[in-house]
Amino acid sequence: MEIRYNNEVKRRKETEEALAREKEELEQVKLQLVTLKIKHEDMCIKAEEFEGKSKSELILTIANLKQQLALEKLRKDAMRKEMDNALKLVNENTSKHQNMCIKAEELESKYKKELILRKAYNIDADAMREERDNAIKLVHEITTTKQEVMKDPQLTSDGYTYEAEAIKRWINKGHDTSPMTNLKLSHTNLVPNRALRSAIQELV
Repeated sequence: MEIRYNNEVKRRKETEEALAREKEELEQVKLQLVTLKIKHEDMCIKAEEFEGKSKSELILTIANLKQQLALEKLRKDAMRKEMDNALKLVNENTSKHQNMCIKAEELESKYKKELILRKAYNIDADAMREERDNAIKLVHEITTTKQEVMKDPQLTSDGYTYEAEAIKRWINKGHDTSPMTNLKLSHTNLVPNRALRSAIQELV
């Protein structure tokens, strides 16, 4: 009976020890589960933090890109404006240069015309002086001839009589004025002065 009791006590003790070990193992498992849960929660928190950080960095990166694009646009606009101003200045300078060339050509043309006019004036002046000298000479010849005995006396429209050869030479020179009065003749037709011719013939 005592042996049986001892065996029962021994078996109970072993059972209690086994239960204690299982309980200890169960506690360890629970502790491991708690540890794993804590680690999992930490990982979730870190994942959320990383995700939030990534989103923030992404937002910041996008903002920086937008700012860079805006600055690049401003820079391009400024460069385009500078190019437009430069082209405008070039066009203005080109237009001014063309205007200066046109003015220079106009001045050159005007100068050439003035030279031509001066030459023509000098030629005309020389011709007028020559014509005047010839006219004076011709008037002298006419008046001298008039003082001599006329061979073919001719009347002009102003009533004066001249030698035919002398007055015709005067008119053929382009004169339409009287050699005596220098007044313009009403016409350049000559009329033979028959009365004077007859008188001269009688005297001769």
